[in-house]
Amino acid sequence: MEEPLTWTAIAIILKANGENEINIDFNYGYGELAKGKYRLVKKVSKAQKETRDDERMRYIYAEFEIE
Repeated sequence: MEEPLTWTAIAIILKANGENEINIDFNYGYGELAKGKYRLVKKVSKAQKETRDDERMRYIYAEFEIE
């Protein structure tokens, strides 16, 4: 079984309702992506001092299509 593509990201602080854009080169781990629909899942967390432990972790989903 192949290992999933992973990377470490530095902390990015967003204000309420803020946005951030990242560029990901999938060629390294997957080669050229075929046409189709994809979903990217990113695990994020709030600063520990701002919230309870059970509220820290969240998953953000982004769907995209290659035509």
